[in-house]
Order: sequence, then structure tokens, then C-alpha cells
Amino acid sequence: QVNPHVCPFRVSTFCGSQDISGVSKSYKGRPALRDVTLSIAPGELCVLLGPNGAGKTTLISIIAGLQRPESGSVSVRGHDVSRDTLPARAAIGLAGQETAVYPTLRVEQNLRVAGELRGLRAAGLRRHTDQVAFDVGLDQHLGRRAGSLSGGEQRRLHLAQALIGDPPVLLLDEPTVGSDLETRGRVLRLVQERAQAGSVVIYSTHHLEEVSELDSTLALLDGGRVVGRGRPAELIAELARPSIELGLTGTLPPLPDDWDVVTVGDLHRVTLAGPDDELLGRVLQALGPAASRVRSARVVTPGLEGVYLTLTGRSGDELVTSHG
Repeated sequence: QVNPHVCPFRVSTFCGSQDISGVSKSYKGRPALRDVTLSIAPGELCVLLGPNGAGKTTLISIIAGLQRPESGSVSVRGHDVSRDTLPARAAIGLAGQETAVYPTLRVEQNLRVAGELRGLRAAGLRRHTDQVAFDVGLDQHLGRRAGSLSGGEQRRLHLAQALIGDPPVLLLDEPTVGSDLETRGRVLRLVQERAQAGSVVIYSTHHLEEVSELDSTLALLDGGRVVGRGRPAELIAELARPSIELGLTGTLPPLPDDWDVVTVGDLHRVTLAGPDDELLGRVLQALGPAASRVRSARVVTPGLEGVYLTLTGRSGDELVTSHG
């Protein structure tokens, strides 16, 4: 839906993808990113998915020019972020994890400051201010001080500051963290619209359900590396296998070496090849006498958790499956 009184947003014509080549970064000798290489095309919504500490925030900070990589390079619209800082940053709209608004200024003033920093003036500034306020659902609150807004409304204002001026590259770092359902829904809709309009959109999250709701590509990060890249459905078809989740009293007995077993507390995720309808019987048979200690058992259908398990050897419990 577009405010009928102002022009809909359009991404300016631009060429070139967002290119990240061999980027590495460490903090006090501890690697945060390791030889990260990604190319993201105009019109592509790329989700950076990974648990906390995977390197998502560091990567977004380097793309935005807020940090320098120890090695490698980042190119935005053909401009190297480290060498051509100003033209590269001018193309980027950034909404970081921490909500950053001026609490004593009105909503309209917050947006005007962001728009002026992007080079908007006069009538153009007014049009863009009205449009992004409408897009994020704050058009009725332009005269309120930002500090009087609810937490969800402040997150929407934070996002609007990144959207104003229709930047061709949009960086969103955990944009729905702490958001209410209304704000989350608006964020997901807006980022898809911006990608459809031609922007490069890089969206970091550790929420699996957001990936399923977005029409996106995926870059799965683990330990500072990109361990998976592609469309979620393609990665699931290629890498995920069905598994059996067992609740077992006592110790899990030895199982065949070619079965993948991940244990968290008294829950055991057993992944093996074969038709779904045969897996439970095979696992129970392999347990032998220990099968009498099974408290619960369920077949887990292939999904991004399975992709994560295949690529990292660890349980997808490190990723969040619900905002509830």
C-alpha cells in the first residue's frame, strides 16, 4: 500500500553488485570473519543466517564502512568501501541492531536529519519523509517526540531512517529484535518491497522462521565462515536429511558410525539416509534393549535445521525457530 498523496519509492538506476571478497577480521587474536566471499546482485534479498557470534554483525559493519577488514575488500556500486568511502557510504542505508533515534526530536525531525544526510532537500525531502513515515506506520506520529514512542515504534523509526532516500544498498542487522508482531510484519514486507524495487538488501537474522517467510537467498554463517549459499529450498533439497529425535532415559548406546548423532541434554537427534517411513524402525532396532528407555520419538522432516546440522555438525538449536 502506498500513500496516495506522495510518490512511491523507486530505487535509482544503478549498476554493479555488492561484492565481498576474501574478507577476514579478528578481535584480540580471535577470528570473527574468515575469508568471507559473497556477491549479491541488485534486486536480491540475501539473508545472513547464523547463531549469535557467527560474524553477521561484524560483516555488516565492514560492508557499511564502520570497520576495516584485516584482509579482503568490499565493493559497493563499484566503489571500494575502504578507499572510496564517501561514495560507497552514500549508497548505503543501515539499520543496526541497536535502536538509534534522537529521543528529544520529533519523528519528522529524525527523518529529516536522516534525509538531509542522504542529500535530500526541500520538496524531495518532504516527499521522502512522508513516504517512509507512511511505509512504517508512523505517518500519524510525525509530531511526537521519538522518546515518547513505544519500543516497537522506535524500531520502525530506526528502520525508516535507513529507508529514506531509497538507498540502492540496504543493510539490516537483526531488524526485528525485540519487535512486536506488527513491527515485525511491516519490516518483512518492506524489505521484500525494496528488493523487488531493485535494491541490494542484506538482512541478518538468527530466526529460521523469518527465512521461510522471505523470498530470499541465504548465506549461512558459522564461526565467521560462509558455510552455505543459495536458495533455502535448494539447500534443503541438497543437504538436509530426515532425522529421528529421541527422548531417552539414561545413556544412548553406540549406533552405526555413519549415523549423525547430536545430543542436547536427554534429547538425541539421529540423522541417517533412507525413506522417512523406515527411519524410526531402524533406529529402534539399533537401540536394542535400550529401546525400552525411549520416552518420546518423532520424525523431523528436512528443513534449514537439517542444513545447519549437515554443514556444521551441530544442532540447529543454536538458531531460533520462534519469536514467541
